Amino acid sequence: MNLLTEALPNTVDIGGGAWPINTDFREGVRFELLMQTGTLTDEERMGRALRLFYPKLPEDISAALDGMLWFYSCGRYEPRKPAAGDSGPQKKQREKKVYDFDQDAELIFAAFRAVYGIDLNTVEGLHWWKFRALFSTLPADCEFCKVMGYRAMDT
Repeated sequence: MNLLTEALPNTVDIGGGAWPINTDFREGVRFELLMQTGTLTDEERMGRALRLFYPKLPEDISAALDGMLWFYSCGRYEPRKPAAGDSGPQKKQREKKVYDFDQDAELIFAAFRAVYGIDLNTVEGLHWWKFRALFSTLPADCEFCKVMGYRAMDT
């Protein structure tokens, strides 16, 4: 999908049908925070995540999870197809965490306000994909990006 030439999605394909999905950036932020919650089981976490994104839950939960992850990843998610003899998902090596939507909320808010003139507290309808595009291109000289740079350093 091309952000410049195509309309941003407000549905995902589940079983050949278009299912409405919550597109507001706040749901993507809540999803990331939910995935970091250590007090929930994977099943509880996924159930809550589905309720964040879907106004009405599809019956095919597996397809709904794939649709949710496709949307969250801005169209980059490809469902994993198990190979013969595959024992299931493998744990990936943990990447260094350079930002946290809870810990860095003020820095992110200030960066969006200063750089784009967007008040994340009052903006209505900012699509998750637009938010991610703006978030990933914040300039290196903003305070938030400096903090991420410090965290990313190999000490």
